[in-house]
Amino acid sequence: MKTYTIPFSYPEDMSAVYVANLLKWHNINIEAQTSWSPLPGEYLITGRMDDLVSFSCMLDGPGQSFPIDEFKEFVKQYQIV
Repeated sequence: MKTYTIPFSYPEDMSAVYVANLLKWHNINIEAQTSWSPLPGEYLITGRMDDLVSFSCMLDGPGQSFPIDEFKEFVKQYQIV
């Protein structure tokens, strides 16, 4: 299955430990942003589309409607792998 790499910044209202656990649970790798990367954000995350979607839905929180179709287009637009 295809993997994607996209920019990522930690949400200010969540602890880094919580986000790291979510990344691990969703089988997503995280790396520090390099100076040559044209993408915004402090980090790059890599995973399968379904894992990136479910991870992002969890970050969005309960009671909110996560824009899945728009997120998938974002992933396809900014992928670097």
